[in-house]
Amino acid sequence: MNPSGDQRPDRIDGRVARVTFRNPENGFTVLRLEQEGGGRVAVVGNLPELKDGQPVRLFGRWTQHPRYGQQFEADAVEVVEPTGAEAIERYLASGAIPGVGPVLARRLVERFGARTLEVIEEAPRRLTEVEGVGREKARRIHRGLKDQKDAREAFLFLQGHGVGPALAARIHQTYGERTVARIQEDPYRLIYDVRGVGFLTADRIARSLGIPVDGPQRARALIRHRLQEATLAGHTFLPRPDLQREVVQEGIPPERFEEALAAAAERDEVVQEPGEVDAVYLPYLYEAELEVCLRLRLLLSSPSPEGEREPAMASGREQDGEPGPEAPRRGAQRVDPARLSQEVALAERSSRLELAPEQREALVQALVQPVLIITGGPGTGKTTLARAVAAWCQARQVRLLLASPTGRASRRLREATGLPARTLHRTLEFTYVPGAGERAGARWVRNAGNPLDADVVLVDELSMVDLPLFARLLAAVRPPTRLILIGDADQLPSVGPGQVLRDLLESGVVPSFRLRQIFRQAEQSLIVQNAHRIRTGRRPVWNRPGGEFFFIPAEPEAIPALVTDLVSRRLPSFAPDLTPAQIQVLCATRRGPSGADGLNRSLQEALNPAHPGKAEVTGGTTPEGEPERFRVGDRVMQVRNDYEKMVFNGELGRVAAVDPEQEQVTVVFDEGEESQEVLYGPGELDELQLAYATSVHKSQGSEYPAVVMPVVSVMPALMSRNLLYTAITRARRLVVLVGQVDALERYCRSSGALLARHSRMARRLVDVLGQGSPRIRPVQALRPALEALWRERHLAAPLEALWVDPERQRPSALCYVEREGRYLMIRRTKEPFAGLWTAPGGKVEPGESPEEAIRREVREETGLELERLELRMITSETGPHPAYNWLLFVFQGTAAPGPERDGGEGALRWFDRAELERASLPDVDRRLLPYLLAGPGAPLHLARVRYDAGGGVAELEVEEAGRTAPAAGETRE
Repeated sequence: MNPSGDQRPDRIDGRVARVTFRNPENGFTVLRLEQEGGGRVAVVGNLPELKDGQPVRLFGRWTQHPRYGQQFEADAVEVVEPTGAEAIERYLASGAIPGVGPVLARRLVERFGARTLEVIEEAPRRLTEVEGVGREKARRIHRGLKDQKDAREAFLFLQGHGVGPALAARIHQTYGERTVARIQEDPYRLIYDVRGVGFLTADRIARSLGIPVDGPQRARALIRHRLQEATLAGHTFLPRPDLQREVVQEGIPPERFEEALAAAAERDEVVQEPGEVDAVYLPYLYEAELEVCLRLRLLLSSPSPEGEREPAMASGREQDGEPGPEAPRRGAQRVDPARLSQEVALAERSSRLELAPEQREALVQALVQPVLIITGGPGTGKTTLARAVAAWCQARQVRLLLASPTGRASRRLREATGLPARTLHRTLEFTYVPGAGERAGARWVRNAGNPLDADVVLVDELSMVDLPLFARLLAAVRPPTRLILIGDADQLPSVGPGQVLRDLLESGVVPSFRLRQIFRQAEQSLIVQNAHRIRTGRRPVWNRPGGEFFFIPAEPEAIPALVTDLVSRRLPSFAPDLTPAQIQVLCATRRGPSGADGLNRSLQEALNPAHPGKAEVTGGTTPEGEPERFRVGDRVMQVRNDYEKMVFNGELGRVAAVDPEQEQVTVVFDEGEESQEVLYGPGELDELQLAYATSVHKSQGSEYPAVVMPVVSVMPALMSRNLLYTAITRARRLVVLVGQVDALERYCRSSGALLARHSRMARRLVDVLGQGSPRIRPVQALRPALEALWRERHLAAPLEALWVDPERQRPSALCYVEREGRYLMIRRTKEPFAGLWTAPGGKVEPGESPEEAIRREVREETGLELERLELRMITSETGPHPAYNWLLFVFQGTAAPGPERDGGEGALRWFDRAELERASLPDVDRRLLPYLLAGPGAPLHLARVRYDAGGGVAELEVEEAGRTAPAAGETRE
């Protein structure tokens, strides 16, 4: 059909003439289509992978591109199976089926004619009648066509349930031929298996499939969804009554909630912890709380290499600036006072600073405490202390690592000390395995098994560090390394879950020092004075001589225009050396006319307006549903962690280029350690927001020459003095508040109680730091089986060498199934190993022996029976999270003849030894491979594995007949 004239068809049929561009990440495609009626047209859209020559039916609309003219913007596609010998040959020759090119396509069609596709699908053995096709190649051709058909059926199924082409492509890439079956079985698994699918999308598909609103699948999914939403508000758990209320409000009966919660706990999807009010955690946050407490206990109780430490006698509560006599704190050293005076003097000389008495005392504590928190408001000398510590370390040739949570904060720390400073992610050498899932794909090179190579680690802006990242940091700090933590406890807590700094201070068991003296230069600053007034609940003063702090009264409806005028015209005129790029608007919320989203649109039009010759790209939406438009020069912010791009939530950048045809935006992030240029495709633009105005939360760790803040009544939970305090302390030279005096007074009066987060870390710290190691005992139920193994193998190691926790550890079995030198592996779709390849296996059920269990598991997961079966290793795995607590029997077995069958746990694949060593395996599996694949007759080994809070291997030991040896790739001193 020719699209000329007034008729605008919403469907076109034809054959793909040429695919000129395709982004594999989001499916955005540009192609030329040869229409059935003749003529070629340009087609764009997020489409599944199409090959040249494929017949298709496209649905969409005609559009007029300003540069490329008329084109068809496709919203949906049906791949039509070609008919007729000529069409089939053209289709096969296009490369649609791997291994079939033009020559073989011609031979196949010459032999089978119009029945070629039917023969490939239903009688693949007949393909060997064609020259150059053996049995293996025939099998691959059959599989290739089947994959194409499966993909076509999957796309039609997904489109029928309202799923767009780009998301459908990601879903099919995840599940393959089992796409339809997996979604029909449980559409809510999409939330955890496929990037970009949230609860609302999965719920819509579930409703379309007829899954009951009050069904068990939806109830379980809602529980996890509500817990995940709670993390966005900073909570580490939800009280069980609150969680029940929220789930019941979504149409789930109370009795169904109880059943679903029990099922989720059994599947290790949640952790329930009893208390005055029962708490329900996502597992990774529960294990992070435990990890922080256990790691701090290790650091605080370890002796210093320089001398004995005092017994843990004192509470370690926060010490004020003017020190007084107190009992020795946990971990405090017996150090000669004269020597300490010399060290402080050395720090002052090296840094060319003259420290105040309380700063000297804080420095002394930093030199003697294994862990010290230094806190204080603006102008109290926190940065000066960081400089003094850095100078002392240089003078004493002490290895120092400086780190901050963001690139902006690390750059400021580097400027203050003159030494390299990095983000915590880079300090811990974070990497990411693409496609493995946000947590399963995370790799932290620095961990308990490979700690940071430093004598002192100093972390600034601790208030910004969330709980999971803090757990990662502590896991990578091994005694006798000292840890100095600096932050302002009165600022807002981290964007992510937890309130680390607040909990550490409130626990009273971690050594800390509060700086209280405001120094003369800072004392003269009205910004600093007002920060301390707000911190103590008093209203700030403004419009004083000196021009630092202003308040402009305005009614709510006038604020957007006034703020826009201030940034674009009035403030640059007031201070000629101040440009609009140096002014940041900070808002309590994104929503509303005076929220960040509304102000961003007006500021963009004032500072970077649309123009007929200026390209722009639309992508993503604001909370009000308005589209975001990006132009070259726009200030933008990354709004979620993108581990593949290595760009993190809150990072600021500028748009360097836009490509309207391909709907791509290039952003330069240059505020951190190094400049980074990042490309965003059409399915990724929702990761960006305009950032002329941002929320106060997202501004943490930043400093700006000038800050403008609308002060209006918002929801009570956001009207806190901590929020106002955080906002004005972002400014170096100028603060302008615009709004209502009564709203300002409500901010100052609010203690922030409504912003309190659910966290048990402070209480847990008190419990853990006041106790010894928990009692660990062997699992009594497995004693007979283990004793029989010992007798059979004549092991020198006693039974008690294998320690496990009877209340948490569960018996399980795993088998490396071998056939003709290759090993069958499963790419798991469930946590904790989603996206990784593991051997078949599962739990040992009551009454089963480990051998009976593994034969059953292999049969269920792969469809195979086992012939030879040998026990290779017994592994005791422990960690803070239930998903990492197992007594694991690892076998090596030979598969009996017969085809494998997908049992629903993940894709199956055979690997040779070299391929397996390169595959994406769990870390501990990779390290133990040499023992597990040792071959028939190899000795039995025992292993002990301890995981850290993020699932990394913290400790690993392997024993053979009582002899301890390092695991593969490990060294022992």
